[in-house]
Amino acid sequence: VMDTMLGRAKGFTGRLQLKRELAEVRARDATGQLSEDIVASAIDVAAAEGDIDDKELAAIRGIAEALKVDLRRLGFDG
Repeated sequence: VMDTMLGRAKGFTGRLQLKRELAEVRARDATGQLSEDIVASAIDVAAAEGDIDDKELAAIRGIAEALKVDLRRLGFDG
């Protein structure tokens, strides 16, 4: 799912659509658990090949911000 979402996020229109989808997830996520799981998955995908680069870190921060997830609460200090 994350690969599909991030693959579509190329270009301004794709990023805008991703932000809309993330806002919809957040609105339906009463406990915040799904939002945290999405951010954790994004971290796993970014870290799969080793170190997380600046572009990946910016994407993780953007996803966390859209979902209102505190990265420190997840133990990620990126």
